[in-house]
Amino acid sequence: MIVNEGLAHIKIGSQSIPKGPGKAGTGFYNSSQKLNRDLAVMAVSGLRPRHYLDAFGGTGIRGIRVFLETGTETFISEKSRSSYNLIRENLNTNECSLPLYNGDFSKLIREVEFDFIDVDPYGSVVPYLDDALTYLRKPGYLGITATDLSALTGSVPRTNMRRYGCSLTVDYYLHEAGIRNLLGYVVRRAAAFDLWIKPIISFWKSHFYRVIVRVGKGARDADSMIRQVGMIDKGNFSRISREVEGPIWKGNIEDRDLLDGFKIPDFLTGHELKEMVNLLLHEDEMLMFFDTRDVFHGFPAILSLHAAMKSIEEKLVKPVYKTHFSDSGLKVKASLQDVISAVS
Repeated sequence: MIVNEGLAHIKIGSQSIPKGPGKAGTGFYNSSQKLNRDLAVMAVSGLRPRHYLDAFGGTGIRGIRVFLETGTETFISEKSRSSYNLIRENLNTNECSLPLYNGDFSKLIREVEFDFIDVDPYGSVVPYLDDALTYLRKPGYLGITATDLSALTGSVPRTNMRRYGCSLTVDYYLHEAGIRNLLGYVVRRAAAFDLWIKPIISFWKSHFYRVIVRVGKGARDADSMIRQVGMIDKGNFSRISREVEGPIWKGNIEDRDLLDGFKIPDFLTGHELKEMVNLLLHEDEMLMFFDTRDVFHGFPAILSLHAAMKSIEEKLVKPVYKTHFSDSGLKVKASLQDVISAVS
């Protein structure tokens, strides 16, 4: 089956487009990660790395799109021989003469220096992170896609603790907590090598988390990053949850200045990418968010999200923003008690 995405036309390993996370295999194509790839193209176009690596090629769609849509010198790595053969076919179809490596990307990055490595494994990034951090050219950029959300959100507590050293409760806030859990782990692993990171893009969609971070050298800056990893008191933003949980990343999860300056290519039609970027611009208004289902808990009448935002803006004279982490969540620089008073 042929799939058109961005400027690429690729053959996939099935006769229909799988829904959801699907199952890893030859020519596996995840349509729900189109937004992930759109944002990658936007970021690469704005950051202008010299050498970009699509470390888990699959069908080659990400690497092919990055090359066609940004002109960046691109490499693709793929362990599976059958997927490697399919990628080569897709490269020919798209008239792309890109270096294609059949093997583990960790071997390739020991031989070729990349200043943007994109790691999109099927599952957890944990087995691959140290190599990517160590051999990335500094300063450089690391893209990470994680699909082990059951661990990262705390839905499987033992796996979360074993894999990420974190304890979380599953509630309204699980996906921002999950993203911050992932970032906290990346910060700690980077610091172990005297490296620092700065999040540029962090978002959740469906079954995956996606982060892009800048990585640089320096023990002092690594220490500064570590100080922003710690426990959170849910009583600061929740009427229902009172747990103290973590450790997770408590710093900014987006680089607003870079995001605001990124250009969305004209050929990326539709509103999903633009809407996501607009939401991400305001995710750092506060640590976590207020959820109307929580704030209105026990109230005789449940206000709509729009009504709540309007009431808070009028009474507190502060801008209120939606969050992509929850359809009923809002971000505002205010205390929980002030927000409760504004909507009561």
